[in-house]
Amino acid sequence: MMKEEAGLDFHLYKGKQAAGRMLFTVKDDFMISGILTAPNRCMSVTVSSEAENCNPLYDSIRNLCTRETLLYRNTTMAEMVTGNGYIRSILALHQRWMIGQMTEHFLPDDLFEELLEQIEIEDGEGVDKDMLRQLHLLTKKAMEETSIKIIFHGIAFSNLTVESEIDFYDHKISLTLQQRTRYLEHLLELCTKQDTLHFRLIHESPVSDFQYAVTQSIFLSDTFSYVRLNTETGKNNLAVLNHPDMKMIFGRFFDIIWSDQNGMSRSDQEEIASFIRHMIHRTEIISSIDLETIPDSSENID
Repeated sequence: MMKEEAGLDFHLYKGKQAAGRMLFTVKDDFMISGILTAPNRCMSVTVSSEAENCNPLYDSIRNLCTRETLLYRNTTMAEMVTGNGYIRSILALHQRWMIGQMTEHFLPDDLFEELLEQIEIEDGEGVDKDMLRQLHLLTKKAMEETSIKIIFHGIAFSNLTVESEIDFYDHKISLTLQQRTRYLEHLLELCTKQDTLHFRLIHESPVSDFQYAVTQSIFLSDTFSYVRLNTETGKNNLAVLNHPDMKMIFGRFFDIIWSDQNGMSRSDQEEIASFIRHMIHRTEIISSIDLETIPDSSENID
């Protein structure tokens, strides 16, 4: 829902006050309330268009919707950078990442600089390229010295190889074939030589109901946790986990996959390295036939 309904501005709260009830109100205009006796049965319904009935219910609901009960809050990358949320995430303890789309975290220095030159930062965001360079160096240092558990979804590799896109500080950038190869080669080096990074690889969706919604990335830690949603509109695609229950649910979800309780993750580092080599080879095959130079067949249609 966070991804598919990203075009809507809405907030989710946790509270016991609405248990067994359905409440809806528009200030000064309309209200409806119902008492539920079962998921498909309503005992009574009250409807009113009188302001004297609508407004007290509106005010009561509004007073219950506090920051403490908010499950997650939408943010932007600029807010995360200027508000130090990104730094807090990188420097936190007990880091656990689930990668559904490749991100800037795994870039070699030279490729980082190439991509940095491609993005345009809007005036007023409070972020400049020097700040992103500092974040890159900080991320690189933290990954060298901090123990991090990382679960990669196989589709992240496939999308990089075929569709060429990565999430670069919330900018979607397409890599050339040569850049894709360099990205994967650096990731292979991290996998085989970086002792602080611990990898798992999954190829199926952990939740069967959402087998086609696996291109999201989750970054969990003791102090700052957030989700990167790969939305079609690019709107509301960063969500900071606010409520302790949300952090617990995502943490439990990660731990189940990491411990391989469902038998779907690969933990052997050589097997994962072999998979990355296979993806590098696949990229080289695409490069050898130079698909980028093949004209679009639609251009030949009169």
